[in-house]
Amino acid sequence: MNTFLLSPAVLLELLASAPNVSKQWFQQEDVRQMRLDSVSVGLVLHTIAQVGNPWTRSRLATQFAALSQVIQNATQPPLDFGARHAPGWAQLLSHPVLIQAGSDAATVQTYAIAQLEGLTFVELQAYVPAGLQNVGIQYLAL
Repeated sequence: MNTFLLSPAVLLELLASAPNVSKQWFQQEDVRQMRLDSVSVGLVLHTIAQVGNPWTRSRLATQFAALSQVIQNATQPPLDFGARHAPGWAQLLSHPVLIQAGSDAATVQTYAIAQLEGLTFVELQAYVPAGLQNVGIQYLAL
């Protein structure tokens, strides 16, 4: 059975009011098989903080806190990016596939966490770089 690391884009889609592929997938999976990481949590919180409408920003922050708590209650606190992830991150930053895709450093940090922890990275299809399977990262494209 796979354990999944949820990308910032997937987490943000889970906060949307309309049905979407992330919500459909999430409802079909066991929350005990899902993990968060500190990089993705930070990126989601940053995105929410940029929302102009105070009511919408507050609603999203509350929803994300609740979603995070559901996942953490079923599993563990978010995985931190640490020194043991750094060598893998450095290698991934230099990988031609990720350079060609223009993957930013924070995204590559999440890949490094998934790779080292043996997790399947869950991402929206639109954000999966072509050739990601050749990088050594297990992923599920929604």
